[in-house]
Amino acid sequence: MTALAYLSVVLIWSTTALGIRWGVDGFGFFQAVALRMMFTLPLAWLVCRWFGVRLPQTVAARWTYLIGGMNLFVAMGLTYLGAQYVNSGLIAVLYGTGPLLTGLFSVLWLRQHLRWQHWAGLLLALCGLIEIHQRAFRGDALFLYGALIVLAGAASQAVTSVWIKRLDAAVPPLALTLGSLLVATPLYVLSWWLGDWSWPQQWPLRASLSLAYMVVFATLIAFSLYGYLLQRLKPVSVALIQLITPVTSLLLGHYLNQEPISMAVWLGTGLIMLGLLVYQSPALPQKK
Repeated sequence: MTALAYLSVVLIWSTTALGIRWGVDGFGFFQAVALRMMFTLPLAWLVCRWFGVRLPQTVAARWTYLIGGMNLFVAMGLTYLGAQYVNSGLIAVLYGTGPLLTGLFSVLWLRQHLRWQHWAGLLLALCGLIEIHQRAFRGDALFLYGALIVLAGAASQAVTSVWIKRLDAAVPPLALTLGSLLVATPLYVLSWWLGDWSWPQQWPLRASLSLAYMVVFATLIAFSLYGYLLQRLKPVSVALIQLITPVTSLLLGHYLNQEPISMAVWLGTGLIMLGLLVYQSPALPQKK
């Protein structure tokens, strides 16, 4: 069961960025993300009812729902906005910096101490980001705009994870998903109304299928399986997923969506993955 869950998370996370891009291409960035939240909310409620999962109502739990909901609104909104200008593989690569950003924010907020391999990993990832963004230095302003927006979304998610860890409300994964959606979905509905966004006139097959996939698999199933893996495996083993999925996402985007992959993107991705590997490596024992 654990091996199947591990493989499922790898496959789902490898295809999530492509699903985001197909949704944006078919519906537009705001409609794609808003529809995802609007359709996921009732499904999450039904799943919680089916499994008898209740939402804890402690003060810390309510703050956790609020923060998680703001994350779904800000981080996902930024990711879908940036997805208009960068390919799906690069979205996955930029989100692959999440553990590194989380470690950096933990130093600033939780006063955690980073060892030399943590700083080395962060430096390697920074070099990778600079390499990937070299297109921007040649005048590709839209690429820079999109990449920075997606990176801001990844940073927002990292801040949220540190904040939720600090609250330590012990909210079950499904309850956290439902509680966060109860906060985020009204914000999307209000933004839809204030922004005078129109309901999609057409529902392209590929975009519709990607929306259904994002609702069922990327939001509910992957989140629950990830929580299951964190309970069953060592954190290092789970973190290896984030070494695999950026590369598989690049390949899937290339073969399924005809997205070009430059040598700079491959090199930058390699540096980021190497940085993550160094960051996750155990510290060398010190001589006595």
